[in-house]
Amino acid sequence: MSRQGLVSKHIVITGHNISKNNRYPQPGIILILDEIIYEVITVKEEAAISDLYKTYKDWNPINYENYYISPGLIDTSSRTEWETLSDLTKQAISGGITLIAVEQGYYKQLNSENEHLYCDIFPLEVVHEGTNFESLPPKTCGLKMYLFPPAPQIKSISHLEYTLSKAQKKNLPLIIDPTLPDPRMLYMASPLRLEEVENREKANKGSFSSFASAFPQDPTKSPADSQESSEEESPLLKNSTLPNISELENSISTNENLKTFQYRNSQYDLPDISKLVLTEQKSYEESKSLNKNSGSVNIYDDLDLRIRNSQHNHEDLIKAEALTYANSGSTNYEPPKKTQSFSNFEIKIDLPPLPASPIDPMSPSPFPVSSSFISRISNRPQTFALKPLVIKSEPKVDVVCDYAHHLANYPVDWETTGVKKVLDCLNESGQMHFTGLSSASAINLIRKGKKKYKKITCEISGINLCFTSACISPGDTKFKNNPPVRNSANSNLLWDLLKMKGIDNISSCHAYISPHHKLTLNFQTALNGISSLGCTLQSVWFILNKPVSSNDQLEHYIVRLAKWMSLHPAQILGVSDCRGLICKGKYADLVVWNPREKSKISVDYSYYATSPYVGQGLLGKIKRVYLKGKIAYEE
Repeated sequence: MSRQGLVSKHIVITGHNISKNNRYPQPGIILILDEIIYEVITVKEEAAISDLYKTYKDWNPINYENYYISPGLIDTSSRTEWETLSDLTKQAISGGITLIAVEQGYYKQLNSENEHLYCDIFPLEVVHEGTNFESLPPKTCGLKMYLFPPAPQIKSISHLEYTLSKAQKKNLPLIIDPTLPDPRMLYMASPLRLEEVENREKANKGSFSSFASAFPQDPTKSPADSQESSEEESPLLKNSTLPNISELENSISTNENLKTFQYRNSQYDLPDISKLVLTEQKSYEESKSLNKNSGSVNIYDDLDLRIRNSQHNHEDLIKAEALTYANSGSTNYEPPKKTQSFSNFEIKIDLPPLPASPIDPMSPSPFPVSSSFISRISNRPQTFALKPLVIKSEPKVDVVCDYAHHLANYPVDWETTGVKKVLDCLNESGQMHFTGLSSASAINLIRKGKKKYKKITCEISGINLCFTSACISPGDTKFKNNPPVRNSANSNLLWDLLKMKGIDNISSCHAYISPHHKLTLNFQTALNGISSLGCTLQSVWFILNKPVSSNDQLEHYIVRLAKWMSLHPAQILGVSDCRGLICKGKYADLVVWNPREKSKISVDYSYYATSPYVGQGLLGKIKRVYLKGKIAYEE
């Protein structure tokens, strides 16, 4: 039997059974017996660390005193595209991920059988009403559902209640992407969304002067309720038309043809991005302080108010419209030549020359005109000369390269409508994890829904926490993803939701797209997907450091990071009995890292060409990763 001990002054311990005093990393030793944590022994003072080497010398203790030991990270959202499972898990383990939920690609599916895996995987199977739930692959660990197809090869759900009833019987974690676009407006957002990959380059594309965000949906009406949409075009039917389940099963079993539906070179860096969330960090702390000092302020009511107000923020739409009409050119008014002084003001005026005989005294006139009046008019300075407008020619900007134009076609209500639809169909005891969301409004609906639905959870990607639309340069299609990166106001609210337990976990939302299909400089032709695997911990930790001056608060955030990236994901995926925290009886999945050491992505990074993190300053260096007690990665 293999025995080893890891000694550290900073063991990150989480869990409900842990003392409230353990809000910060603790000094102590982790005893590992084969794959399992045999015991975790903490001491009250760092000075007592030296005694642990003598007491547990039979465990061959390793000195990690100046490093932090966190539980292995668990990623709940990733998919393979132009990479194998071997490549994906190799990059995952280098980022501290010991378990990763993996979905097959939208565009490209590679055969990954008999591959060497560097970390454990949690296979997800996409299901819909046509799925035979009794013959799912035996390796399936969780079920993934879509309300609208993200790509031609992916089938979405037409009958949500029926599919939920069948899926819940499998007693597997249920994960849903609730994005529900209006089919009539979807073409503006992504005209090539349902085109095959090989046809996208030669497909017809267009630019639009109106945007989906300018036409908000009726929140009480699903896009599929539109009378203009046929049953085949609508991925989600009205609940009132849901057929009998037994009849639907028969129809499904007999019908196999069910129809469903920049290269970044920006001067912005993560320090600049962190300034955008600085006000958010302060607003939350100030609201929390006010709540303690006076019982009249409720931070959750304040959050609701700010989210409602953000709905009236048309920042993205205004930018997109301004760019669209910028090609009309600008006008220039030539400065006048003559001046006339009045008091202390000098007004520049330039009149056109009057005719030689402005008024004929012999012509009949309704008003008597004196010769002195005519004389005064003739001697007035020539004023208000109207010059022709000069159109300045400016280089035209193609709106399909602008991220503001792209974002204006992904309105928030496409997310909120889907969330409401799922909650309406869900049982109060039903479990559901929401993914694919980036709007604070949609996530806040889930936060409120937790009062009624005790087992619903949601996630946010590290990309949406660390970047805003202001950081994306024209043509930087590395950022094209669903859900999109939204504006700074939305980012601030996401951070508040995370701190106030409205968001349960942070994932990578990783999907590697080949540079040929990603770096097109055109947001219509580029494929959806973002290369972020292995950078989530360091990027989020970097942002958390910026507005915090207290070392105690930073230490506490390290514990909270372990909850967002290890404990809560383990609970969501149903593996908390063996993973997700440093505790006796769990797998020895551990990350040894230095949170104070800066790092940057090197050219050896597997996704160097397409990752938005390239060139950004990150914080936190991973030294070693243990997978079930064995060293799986070493710097």
